Amino acid sequence: NALLGGQVDAAVLPLALIAAWIDNGALQEITPLGLPLGESGGWFGLLASPDWSPTALDHLARAIGAGLTTEASKSFLEKLGLSVATEARDRFRARIVRERGEYLGEKKSGAP
Repeated sequence: NALLGGQVDAAVLPLALIAAWIDNGALQEITPLGLPLGESGGWFGLLASPDWSPTALDHLARAIGAGLTTEASKSFLEKLGLSVATEARDRFRARIVRERGEYLGEKKSGAP
């Protein structure tokens, strides 16, 4: 709510929570943090309001990527059972759209 309401500029949120806002353009993806949560398959991504410039998004994505690849970051995340996987914004957006479609398809079909 704070991100959508403009009280914060960016947030790390689970894709399942924000996929609809990505679909309708209310939020834009900066970069996936790609932190699979063990067997749960959960993913997190860093998102921003649509008024961020591509230059600002790219700069932040590079900075986050550099920070997540340090030995200290990798060690900390491994202790939590997390691993870092990054991808380009267009691929990240496609992932959100695809996984949201798969999720909604399962819900409509009654699959668990």
